[in-house]
Amino acid sequence: MEIARGTRVAVFGATSDIGAQFVAECAQRGARLFVVGRNRDALERIADDARVRGGGSAEMVTTEEFDFSCLSEIEGLGERAWMALGGIDVAAIFYGVLSPSPAERGLAPVELEEQIRVNFTSPAALLSTIGARMAEAHQQDGSVRGVLVAVTSVAGDRGRGSNYPYGSAKAGLSAYCSGLGQALAPRGVSVIDVRPGFVATKMTRHLKITPLFASPESIARGMVQAIHRETPVVYLPWFWRLIMGVIVRIPSRIFRKLSI
Repeated sequence: MEIARGTRVAVFGATSDIGAQFVAECAQRGARLFVVGRNRDALERIADDARVRGGGSAEMVTTEEFDFSCLSEIEGLGERAWMALGGIDVAAIFYGVLSPSPAERGLAPVELEEQIRVNFTSPAALLSTIGARMAEAHQQDGSVRGVLVAVTSVAGDRGRGSNYPYGSAKAGLSAYCSGLGQALAPRGVSVIDVRPGFVATKMTRHLKITPLFASPESIARGMVQAIHRETPVVYLPWFWRLIMGVIVRIPSRIFRKLSI
């Protein structure tokens, strides 16, 4: 699906670094936007920038402040997004949390629960809510199609000692996207699993920057291309497919001795 003038795009986690760049990319193409984030001030700055990029129309961007850990309100959020735009062509989910390395200090049950809730349960529920709406719209009008996009991570391809709670939640979301994509494909809905590698964002500022790090801008542009092609699984940048292809094939007895 091409993001162009009038395309209805809902962005959840718009105040993340990648999410903000994705909003900017969509705005430049003239999309109508419903943008959701945790920080009201940051959300308004992103929305104002989008309005300028899109030609200055206040109506082209609607905002909502939301706590994505509040599972009881997820279904309502999806409905409000749908109503605000009069339907959704593309829904993209960016939000997540990354705790410090559990190998260094252990991970309390409440922290583990937060990782699973925000990185898996919440986005999975939101995908299902909006996906059902898209499928219903397609049933009513076969020419109507929808695209769901979830930003997971290469960390989900194989659990590593440095971030296995985060990685396991992202692995679950990738599996969910695979199943949901198969279920919704006959009903006019595509599901795209975007797996970035290291990205220079607020979430990774505690890590040492290496040549493997990508910019949020390049990831956002890659996502727009993936949506246009409706590619089910996308590694960004592309070379992470090769890197993870090697890592997942390392025998366990060797893998456990590595510091990666």
